[in-house]
Amino acid sequence: MARKVRPGLRELLLDAAIRDFAEHGYHPVSLDLVAARCDVTKGAVYLHFRNKLELFLEAHQRLESKRDARMRRGEDGGALQQLEAFLFDHLSFHREHPQLRRLQAILDTEVAGEPSASGRDGLRATYRALRARLRGLLLRAVRDNEIGPVDAAGLAFSLAALVEGVLAQAASSAEDVALFFDERSLIAGWIEQLPKAGRRRRSSAPESGDDEEFRPAF
Repeated sequence: MARKVRPGLRELLLDAAIRDFAEHGYHPVSLDLVAARCDVTKGAVYLHFRNKLELFLEAHQRLESKRDARMRRGEDGGALQQLEAFLFDHLSFHREHPQLRRLQAILDTEVAGEPSASGRDGLRATYRALRARLRGLLLRAVRDNEIGPVDAAGLAFSLAALVEGVLAQAASSAEDVALFFDERSLIAGWIEQLPKAGRRRRSSAPESGDDEEFRPAF
């Protein structure tokens, strides 16, 4: 006779795994620990996941899917409007889900040698994608005369550093930054520093288009 599967258990296990892996790292976490948090046996975990690595990878994917759904919300409007929406969604999502950065760090370290983990986005790939997205939006904003000429690659690096610096401080001690961590106020201040539109780039060798993948040498 087939064993009954508790409704919603897979999602409960994934949420518990996200918390445990983010707090303790990969190796200290056991399937027994995750099972105990959900008040089930380890056998119930095996009904949904073959092993701890599969549980970890599915937990990581759960957070990445949530992030991707959030990021797609601000794809309308001009480049500057999209930049503001992207920054807001990025800050607000990672403020709500700081565990994703910790799981990405585990991908780069503790499970980096696992074949089934290859191709997953760890921190390095994620930061590169962040800078590429920012650079593409800045280039579009210049092209559409929404802002003045900029070094898009350098400014993308600076913006990414600001964003990730805020998130790192919030992850370390949320109460210490609560007074200053207002997404819209922060973004408004960053956008205000962008050069105003009105003068065109005079260089005869403009930067590559925003469809080119950004591969900075750092």
